[in-house]
Amino acid sequence: MSVKNQSSRIGLLVVMVLGLLLAVGVNVWSVIGAASTLLIIAAAMICIFTATFPRRFVGLILGLLVGPLLFCYLFSTLLAMLQTVCGPTFSKPVFLLLLLGLTVISFLYVRWQLTHLGNQRNELQTNERKPLLPVQAEPAREVRQCVVSGSSSESSGDS
Repeated sequence: MSVKNQSSRIGLLVVMVLGLLLAVGVNVWSVIGAASTLLIIAAAMICIFTATFPRRFVGLILGLLVGPLLFCYLFSTLLAMLQTVCGPTFSKPVFLLLLLGLTVISFLYVRWQLTHLGNQRNELQTNERKPLLPVQAEPAREVRQCVVSGSSSESSGDS
């Protein structure tokens, strides 16, 4: 796995966790502010030492500032919709744990399916490379006759 994909996944995980904590009622704005400040300082240092602007910096800052808030609203809306269906049986922390458990189960299932399909795809690729019918070598005499008859017809067509 490349470092770029790993950092994108970690950033998305941080945004989701901060959004869920906001939805539950935990004040995480100080963490968001500190992380944003550290990213800005790191980007400034990269600009000073390498004279280039960091890739995806603006998207990362916007994602860190706006992403948890959007995820909080999404989670709160989902919780309100489910409370109308299920009644007030689930509190926010219980629903949060239930959602995280279902997310982990879903992630592991999809990962297992992709691994399983990847193995099948490799088997299919090796089978596709095998010829369907064995190639039979033609006898040398028939090949010579074809070559001789082909060259004589070409020479008669040139005249």
